[in-house]
Amino acid sequence: MNIWRLSDINKEQISLYLIIITELSIIVLLCLGTIFMYGRYRLYRNDMYIDTVTLGSNLKRFKKDAKEYLGSDKNLVAAIVNINEFRYINDYYGIENGNAVLKFLYDKIHDVVGDKGICCRSYNDNFLILTEYIERDRFLYIMKNYLSGFTVTIGDRNIFFKCNCGVYFIEDKNLDLEKMFDKATVSYKNLSVNQAGSLGVYDTELDRIFLNNKKYIVHMQEAIRNDEFKTYIQPKICLRTGRCVGGEALVRWISDKYGYIRPSEFIPLFEKNGYVVDIDWCVLRSVKDFITNRLEQKKRVVKISVNQSRIHLNNPYYLNELETVIGEAVEVKPYIEFEITESTFLDRKEDSIELIKKLNKLGFSISIDDFGSGYSSLSMLKDIDFQVLKIDQSFLQKDGKMSKRADMIIKSVIDLAHNLGSEVVCEGVENEEQAETLREFGCDMIQGFYYGKPMTLESFAQYLDNDKF
Repeated sequence: MNIWRLSDINKEQISLYLIIITELSIIVLLCLGTIFMYGRYRLYRNDMYIDTVTLGSNLKRFKKDAKEYLGSDKNLVAAIVNINEFRYINDYYGIENGNAVLKFLYDKIHDVVGDKGICCRSYNDNFLILTEYIERDRFLYIMKNYLSGFTVTIGDRNIFFKCNCGVYFIEDKNLDLEKMFDKATVSYKNLSVNQAGSLGVYDTELDRIFLNNKKYIVHMQEAIRNDEFKTYIQPKICLRTGRCVGGEALVRWISDKYGYIRPSEFIPLFEKNGYVVDIDWCVLRSVKDFITNRLEQKKRVVKISVNQSRIHLNNPYYLNELETVIGEAVEVKPYIEFEITESTFLDRKEDSIELIKKLNKLGFSISIDDFGSGYSSLSMLKDIDFQVLKIDQSFLQKDGKMSKRADMIIKSVIDLAHNLGSEVVCEGVENEEQAETLREFGCDMIQGFYYGKPMTLESFAQYLDNDKF
């Protein structure tokens, strides 16, 4: 019997077998490596499209998917959701809880959109939505009732968060995606501070406002240099004597380039971007010069109230700048009254109280403006040393009459202010009936179109000169 032995195998065959085995091994390793690298690539590609906070789609994936949606013939809407004052959430509750809030909102948005659209967190607390819709009103109802606010449990507390929502119903699908969401952004940014947690819907008028805002911002510093911001004074009338005993300084923008610009167009804008501080100083300087000139000419001088923005509270050098503006004209201080709104005290109550004490100490008077329009009125009266209380014109009816309930409130407020040692002025008085009622209630002064519209400093000077007993 033949026995197979290794020595019987041709050496060339052994070499061939080894080469084949080696090459097969290399091929297998290459295949395994390719499979491994492909798996890593797929994971990497997926990570490229995932937001690490919400674990949902990121902006890159959103833009990629948006092209497909915009190529369809369906009605589409672009919407943006932004958590109101989110910057305080991380500071107060911590980053981990802040991220949990973001994920909660993303999941809520994703549930609302469903398979009809796409959504993502673009950055910080801003979320984008691109989805189809059937009825506009239905979509707005969903946005208003499901996404304008939500409650999250943090620890043992249920915290309610408000959202600002902006909506643009897409008319031109060839428009750049970024411009679509610019329109949605404009719609929610046009909401006032008091509308936080509300829904803004884009229309062409917002484009006009947006362009005007950009125009005003660019021109603002030049306007200050050209002395385009003019100070007007509206008289305050003593109800007992019928004589002018004061005035409120108001700003008017008469532009060399754009003509007359209404205060409602530029003041809210400059309140948001901080430029209102420069306007405050412009008005104060003109009032100081007006009073100084009247005193030097030994003419009659009345106290003039000047508005001060709440933004001044953020300036640690505010009092130093105030003293610089007043300069050596210390004699004007008894004739300057600073009007401060109730909203000034909402965020930084202690700082506001301390500032008012220092202003009083410097010789200025304090007037609480728009009393009754805020939420902290009574507690504010307890803590603040003010000399004048100004009742908000919202208590007066638009038809010129006064309701019985408003009468009762106004009478009580007047009595309260007098008991606290303060004078009372009511603004927005437009007819004799209102003036007579306020006189019966014991109101000290009134202000409104019935007795005098805002006028230039020159006209107000003549008004004072002609105001005889």
